[in-house]
Order: sequence, then C-alpha cells, then structure tokens
Amino acid sequence: MQKMSYEHFTCFCRAAKSVCSITIASLSFLALVILPLSEASVHNVPMFPGRRQGECNGNVGLQLPPDPSENLVGLCFHDAVDKQCSDLPAACFDCDFDVECNYGSVVETTCTVKSNLSSSSLNPRLTSPCQGSQTITRSVTCQYCFQTQEYTHHTCIDECTQCSSVSTPRERYLSNCTANSDVFCMGKRSFYKMKPCKFTTGYKWSTAFALSLTLGGFGADRFYLGYWREGLGKLFSFGGLGVWTIVDVVLIGVGFTTPSDGSLFI
Repeated sequence: MQKMSYEHFTCFCRAAKSVCSITIASLSFLALVILPLSEASVHNVPMFPGRRQGECNGNVGLQLPPDPSENLVGLCFHDAVDKQCSDLPAACFDCDFDVECNYGSVVETTCTVKSNLSSSSLNPRLTSPCQGSQTITRSVTCQYCFQTQEYTHHTCIDECTQCSSVSTPRERYLSNCTANSDVFCMGKRSFYKMKPCKFTTGYKWSTAFALSLTLGGFGADRFYLGYWREGLGKLFSFGGLGVWTIVDVVLIGVGFTTPSDGSLFI
C-alpha cells in the first residue's frame, strides 16, 4: 500500500509540474504576443480616416459649425473676379423654393446671388460681384438640407467613440453636419443629425476567429477582444474542458461576441 501511495504521489507531482509548465508557457505567450496585438488594435486607424473623431457629449454644449454662407466673399470669390455667376456654389444664392413640392421630385427654382455680397468688399471698381446675370434657374431635388445623402451631399464632422456600436437597440448620438457648397437644398445648410454609433478601433474578426480556433482553450480570443477576466477563466479551466472553447468559436464566428469597448469589427 505504501508503494502504491508513493507512486500515486509521484504521478500527481509530475502532473502538477506539467500543468504549471503549460500555464507559465501560456501566460508568457499571452504577455508577449496576444496582449500587444490587442493593444495595437485599440490604437489602429478609425473607420472614417478622413473625418475627425471626437468625444460624444450628447446635447450638452454642442454647437453648430459655422455656416459656410457666413464667409461668402471668401467662399464665392476668393479665386477670381471674372467668375461667372452661374458657376458660383449653391451657398452663394438665395433660391425661391416651393416648400409645398413633393419630396424627391425634381423642380425648377430661381436663384439670385445673395444680396449681402457687396462688390465694394471685393473691389470698389467692380459694378457686380460676378460676371453675367445674377439670377439663374436650376433643376433641383425637392428636399431640405438635412434630408440630403450623407457623404455625397453633406458631411458630419464628429464621430462618437464613447457609445456602443453593438447594443440593442443601437445607441445614437447628436452630430454636427453641413451641406456641401455645391448642393441646392431648402432650409439651413448647417444642422444637427442623430446618427447610429458605428465606430471601430481596429479589432479584426478574422484575427479573433483564428485565435478562437487555435488558442481558444487558453483564452487567447477573449484576451484579444479585451475580456481579460473571461480569458483568465478559460486559461485556468482549459477552455471550460473544451465546452467554453466550442461555444466561443460559435459566438465569435456568428459575430455575437464583439470587442469589449463596444466597437465593430473591421
């Protein structure tokens, strides 16, 4: 009996030593590879590289951007005094829109160069701020500026990164938008717009799924996505004896499990 007990104790010590070695190796791998990879993802390129990212302040202290028409002289006549009036941007005109037109229909409207465009502010010798007739006729789409298509017809200058892009229902934030200078539309050219949160911080679905398939039993996928507590749980439970690993492969594969900061995968 003593011999058998000694052999069992020896086997237990060897198994414990193996478990400790595997755990130390896994922790070293996570510290050297997975965690730096996750940290690099957080500081990656935003979803809209050409636009400024800012804090999401809701309705408090939010101010509209300057209306382009406030600097009409610089906007309309900064490049040449011989510009034809018909070539001026839409922001340089006051248009007689029919507010009872059907949304989306194409209507004829008469537009006149804004009356506050004084030729004396450009050159006292000029009799007109532009060449040709100051009244033009345009075929335009019946729509207010806030109804125009984003990116194509108007631009919003703020992207909120302090809201969840994966919540249900989707969180929204208040953004500042301005119609492009060449777009004819009714109403104010600068306006507020409620937009859904859809930012990303660089986490890749392909990387998360590959880690879940290969190293999910050690919690590498959870560490990568920022769930370090769950990652430790998977590490010390060997992926929940395989069950947790399989569940995470499915959850990440279908896109149910997303980055912990509320961002979208790229």
